[in-house]
Amino acid sequence: MKNRFLVSLLHGLLLLALAAPMWAAASAPTPVNARDISIQNPSRNVGLKIGDVLTRTVSVDLPPGFRIAKSALPQKNSQQQGIELVEVRLDETSAGKAMHYTLTLRYQIFAHRTQASVLQLPEETIAATGDKQAVTITVPAWRFWLSPLAASTMASAKANVMPELPPALIATQEHKLRVYACLALLALGLLGLLYINAERAWLPMMGGPFARAYRRLKRLPESSTQAAYLLLHQAFNRTYGSSLFATDIPAFIAQHPRFAPLQADIEAFFQASAANLFAGRQNETEHTVKAGLLKLCRQLRDCERRAR
Repeated sequence: MKNRFLVSLLHGLLLLALAAPMWAAASAPTPVNARDISIQNPSRNVGLKIGDVLTRTVSVDLPPGFRIAKSALPQKNSQQQGIELVEVRLDETSAGKAMHYTLTLRYQIFAHRTQASVLQLPEETIAATGDKQAVTITVPAWRFWLSPLAASTMASAKANVMPELPPALIATQEHKLRVYACLALLALGLLGLLYINAERAWLPMMGGPFARAYRRLKRLPESSTQAAYLLLHQAFNRTYGSSLFATDIPAFIAQHPRFAPLQADIEAFFQASAANLFAGRQNETEHTVKAGLLKLCRQLRDCERRAR
């Protein structure tokens, strides 16, 4: 009887020993796997100076039921080794029943050193709580080199002043060529306009018979229609080399092909001239007659200069 009691007692203790780890596992906090935590430190750790701002980002996925309270975050404006925590921002998004947290920590360097020194962003601890459970997320310290603004062994600044670099010269040869080309085109254009519109006899190719007739025709009064017709006839005669009559117009065109575009106008002029000079008939006003003769004489002058 006594032996049976001892066997039952031992059996019970054995069951308790086997169940204890299971109870302990059930009551222990749910761990946060390393793959659920991502820490992004500043991109460079050398050449940093006083006043620089460093940003580190912590991303963590927590199991269902766990939350990060803002009271469990590092305290803003806390300082350590001349490094101040100037901004703490926590962003959270739901991922099903779980939660994704992004913690942004911004530090500003206020430490001053006269030579290069190694400083570090402090280790931070973040607490996440669940149903009567808690987990701790540790953000390791991050070391960097702080460069001084000026070396302690530097002599006076005046003795070390270096001359400024002169501004780089701009290659102007290509631009000069473009300017010269534009000026040449401008000169040619002005010369062309001069030859087309100028009336000075001393210019080359400006003293032709029709050019002289045009200058004189412009000065005639509108009432001198007969004189205007005679001026044009004289220009035709000088160009042809002898007296030009209406029947000679095809020979005149053959001798001077540059006037071919105006053959119909020349024939009309000879008809109107015959009516005015020999028959004494004039169907148009004096103003219209002079305007028409001026237009024809100018066209003949342009052909004479080979400008048409």
